[in-house]
Amino acid sequence: MKQLLLTLTVLFATTALFAQEKEIQQALLNGPSLRVEQTTAKLNKQPQAAFTMYLNAEAGQVEKQWATFVNTRYNCEFKKARKHYEALNIRMLDVAEGTVSLYSKVADDERGARLDVFVLSGTRYLESGEFPGESTKMTQVMESFARALYVEV
Repeated sequence: MKQLLLTLTVLFATTALFAQEKEIQQALLNGPSLRVEQTTAKLNKQPQAAFTMYLNAEAGQVEKQWATFVNTRYNCEFKKARKHYEALNIRMLDVAEGTVSLYSKVADDERGARLDVFVLSGTRYLESGEFPGESTKMTQVMESFARALYVEV
């Protein structure tokens, strides 16, 4: 009798662990993406180098959270101007030396909310080919924002 009870307990535990493992695998597959892509997007009707991220949230929510994130992190006035947000001549010491101008646009897309971020340093927009170090740092900033957004959401 003890052997039968022990066998049933082991069988039940194995089945439960297998089901839990499947749930964990599925959650990882369906989890949020933190991938930032270097793209070209339009800003004021002109194509510019941009950092693009797709987020599993609504555009309005992403726009509001991104503005709060930038305002708080960089102690600046990140305000709406036409169809985008902007902060001119700000210090982003974790991205670049000197001042930069930061622009962003958020729109709903079939892959989720699309966040395009443009960083103007001097007369050029940051891109990975010309500014590899700064581009990597900007990517890290956006990934940090995505993690904060997903915790909030």
